[in-house]
Amino acid sequence: MKTIFTQQVSLTLQIVFLMTVLSLAPAILMLTTSFTRIIIVLSFLRQAIGTPTIPPNQVILGLALFLTFFNMNPVFSKVNDDALQPYLKGRISQQTALTKALDPMRDFMFRQTREKDLALFVYLSKSPRPASSSTMASSA
Repeated sequence: MKTIFTQQVSLTLQIVFLMTVLSLAPAILMLTTSFTRIIIVLSFLRQAIGTPTIPPNQVILGLALFLTFFNMNPVFSKVNDDALQPYLKGRISQQTALTKALDPMRDFMFRQTREKDLALFVYLSKSPRPASSSTMASSA
């Protein structure tokens, strides 16, 4: 009886977690991938050729999504291979899967950020200078 209740609670929490992730998916897509840069460049390109409404916004968004998934495919594949599949097969814990999933995303985001910009934010936060990018990410 106790295990049935525990399984139901666990399933309920998994559903709540899944719904939370799905509701935040657009924000996650925009903030952790190259989507924002691509959509800005495509919008500039549309203005540069002198056609502010052609192609329509839906086409620009579709192109940006396609290019984002193409660009992010190596990162998504690494997350799938190193974190998601082992977790789904029960080989690693949820915490380990989260850590292994965050590492490729963190590496991608650090490659897209200039060191001077990171230094500015560390200075503005009045925090001590981190020894490395992994130290910076774990203290956030």
